[in-house]
Amino acid sequence: MNNWESAANKIRRRPITIWNEIDISISEGLDLHDEGNFIATALYDLPLDDPELVLSFPDRDRLWLTEILFSAQKFSHVARLAKKRAEEGAVTWAATDAHHAVLLGVRAFLATLGVCICEGKARSHLVDFRPEKGSVDEAKKFRKTHGSVDGPTRVLSPRKQLVEQKDLFKLLERALNVVETVDDKDDLVNNVKILNLGSHKAERNRLLYQGDYWHWKDDITWPTIDVQLIEEYRKGVDGNAKDFVVLKRVSQLVLSNLRPLAEQISVWDDFFQPIHNDPDSAHDPLSFLPS
Repeated sequence: MNNWESAANKIRRRPITIWNEIDISISEGLDLHDEGNFIATALYDLPLDDPELVLSFPDRDRLWLTEILFSAQKFSHVARLAKKRAEEGAVTWAATDAHHAVLLGVRAFLATLGVCICEGKARSHLVDFRPEKGSVDEAKKFRKTHGSVDGPTRVLSPRKQLVEQKDLFKLLERALNVVETVDDKDDLVNNVKILNLGSHKAERNRLLYQGDYWHWKDDITWPTIDVQLIEEYRKGVDGNAKDFVVLKRVSQLVLSNLRPLAEQISVWDDFFQPIHNDPDSAHDPLSFLPS
């Protein structure tokens, strides 16, 4: 297994609502500050010389739920900052924050599918908390080989040790191609598929690496929200505000899984904030998170 695309191809078919399989009772008293609740802690000390292992984690649901909740908090934190910067008129840098929020949103969505990128010692691993899923034949084959394993968890360790942005988007592409959707989520999945993430050109790179570039020139010296930006936003992914459009579509997909999960575990209302828009906001066209 040379690269992360090869690892991504190990992700098997599963329902988009697979998070429903989590034993919700384990959420009581779950401490996101306790390193023992993260699978990365266990992976750090394991001798992972094999590129593909199926390990036993009887408490895998606790580890899985921790990955979902923590990645969701990271995503919502950065998305909230992107929205705040845009509303304050720092639109160019808000687009950079939006791109970073997309990366974290992809990780949060993958986590709801039971697929997580975790860090071990000096390398990353792809962890699948539901490796027994797949076609009828794939599931049968897995049971035959690993049926005696309590809490089977697949750990994939490609020769390429660290995950890059393009690898993350390849993982998402694979997940979107094998996930089993329900009617009300078909459009959400397709809206992200057509973005062709990984090939899209985020403004972040030009901003950081092109010395004479600042996308919205007016806001480099003074905060601004102008009509031109609103018009560009309406052009969708073909407009110069495409980073916000991409974030909105990814956010809709992520939150479609996170919100019902939050309701089941009685998470406080603002845990996945921002999830509501102020209809009276003067900058509502920039509100790229779904209401």
